Amino acid sequence: MIFLSAQQRAEVLETAHAVVQGRVPLLAGVIDPTTDRVIEHAQQARTIGVDALVLTSPFYARTSQPEILQHFRCVRESVDLPIIAYDIPVSTHYKLERATVVQLAREGVIVGLKDSSGDEANFRGVLLELQDQPGISLFTGSELTVDASLLMGARLRARSCQRGPARPCAAVRGGPPG
Repeated sequence: MIFLSAQQRAEVLETAHAVVQGRVPLLAGVIDPTTDRVIEHAQQARTIGVDALVLTSPFYARTSQPEILQHFRCVRESVDLPIIAYDIPVSTHYKLERATVVQLAREGVIVGLKDSSGDEANFRGVLLELQDQPGISLFTGSELTVDASLLMGARLRARSCQRGPARPCAAVRGGPPG
């Protein structure tokens, strides 16, 4: 949705909201280079009725981990919706470091992480540090190591299931699909 106008974003979210009708959580990607614009998108999404927000670090201009922390905190303070951090440095050019993710989770700023960084060591470190943190969902973006990530406590993402049979995924979790 990054390339859509505000009106187009609203139309997409309103359509999705009407289709899902609360049957599944509706997450809105509110991704933009600046915190102020992310907050605008987040407020629009909240008004439409989404259940949670997905956001990256700020991008385009140089940024630091303290600035990334502040970005997530500002969005959380401005919009009372759960936030899932999206670590995708191939697009943002900034990695959400393990300490940053853990701090945001422990502060209650984020309720989850989708890690598409390809840095499995970092993701596994986050899994280990947050394994006892209530209410945190961690998703891997890696199809190659999803098995190990599941065994360590990550949650399976839909795309992974669509690419392969459900039985191996369920076997990792200890039960049949269904």
